[in-house]
Order: sequence, then structure tokens, then C-alpha cells
Amino acid sequence: MQFANKEIRSNAKEAGVRLWQVAKAIGVSEATLTRMLREELSAADAKRLLAIIEQIGGDRGAGISESA
Repeated sequence: MQFANKEIRSNAKEAGVRLWQVAKAIGVSEATLTRMLREELSAADAKRLLAIIEQIGGDRGAGISESA
């Protein structure tokens, strides 16, 4: 099965960013974001989500380190 918005999904996975985190950043529920990703997004929307993924992924490394 071929997924729409494959670049967004793969970038999020590689950055360790969950879709719920992206959804929260844009002010929608995880379910809404998942439905949005069913169809190809416009170039502008895709670019916006990719920037958010990059920001969240970068913030993860800049936070307080987790200790076990």
C-alpha cells in the first residue's frame, strides 16, 4: 500500500517525532492530522509540516537529557 505524504511520515519517523506532536504544534487533534495526511498536501502545507518536524526533532536534542 502506498501512503500519501510519504516524505512527511518518513521525516517524522527518522527524527523521532510522533504525529501527535506535529498535530499539537499546528493546533489539531492527532486524528485530524492523520486524516489530512490521507491525501497529498499542497506544497506549502507539506513544507510547513516538515519545518515543524525539524523544529520538534531539534528541540528533543536540546532539552534536558533523560536519565534512567
